[in-house]
Amino acid sequence: MCFALFGLMPLILLAGCNQPQPLVTKDFKVYLSRRNDIPLEITNLINQAKKEVLITSFEANLPCVFSALKAAQDRGVTVKILVDDKASETAPALPFNFIYTDSKPSSLMHVKFGVIDEKNSWLGSLNLTFNSAYQSDNDLIFFHSPEIAGYLRRAFNSLVTGKEPPPHFQGNPEIPIQIYLNPECRPVILKELKSAQKEIFFSHYVFTDSEIIQVLKEKTSRGIKVSGILERDWTGNDTAFRQLNASGASVTWDKNYYLNHYKLFLIDNKKVITGSYNPSGAAGRNQEIISVIDSPEVARFYKRNLAPQF
Repeated sequence: MCFALFGLMPLILLAGCNQPQPLVTKDFKVYLSRRNDIPLEITNLINQAKKEVLITSFEANLPCVFSALKAAQDRGVTVKILVDDKASETAPALPFNFIYTDSKPSSLMHVKFGVIDEKNSWLGSLNLTFNSAYQSDNDLIFFHSPEIAGYLRRAFNSLVTGKEPPPHFQGNPEIPIQIYLNPECRPVILKELKSAQKEIFFSHYVFTDSEIIQVLKEKTSRGIKVSGILERDWTGNDTAFRQLNASGASVTWDKNYYLNHYKLFLIDNKKVITGSYNPSGAAGRNQEIISVIDSPEVARFYKRNLAPQF
């Protein structure tokens, strides 16, 4: 009975007449948790795997994904998963190569991405857990690009071995995206925010980085529209909420009973920064990833779904 109810829960949570469809462009597919069935998309890709599946997630325990991974291994696919050492205690016993990282026990393996057969990949804020996929607010962006998949495969190997991460992925007009691993994430976020000319929107789980808060306050003082959503239950967000609203920005608390788990900035309605990086004091020490997407279409999708009140 419990397993049957667990299987029905995603269908119940996603039911409704007006669930938004994921954004599908020639370069990306953008999925939002609670609104789209992200685990179904992941399992479909795993079911198509012929050679290799590599996954990173801070924590992971989704039965549907693990069943697909076991089936992939049974047909000869190499399966590897990397999780944070603190999350390993809650992960189920798995028959495939489950890798625990404790190379930095004082920080987090907080990266979330996947690579399949060096051609399909994804990254975003979503962990492979029921809460993350069906209760909290997250995003995941899927790519069908050997170039991006090859970069993320190199990133996976660097995370496993503890070696220096590869230089950032530099897109082009055909693939309008850059991908960065720590320690590059924070400098890139600061640079992109400082470049804003008209508007900045954000949605964050943790927002405690005083320098980033100051940049947004300065932008507001120069007439640039700054608005955003913060997770109410993270008490450290009180400072950002209070200071930004006092500066003239428009910041609201999220309305999800569970978590607003996004790590998102939209700049000038044309550039999107998303991934695993929370603008916090601790994030710089973690293993993190961000993508910078230069696409008005993707920016409009996020804003339409996340910020209708703005």
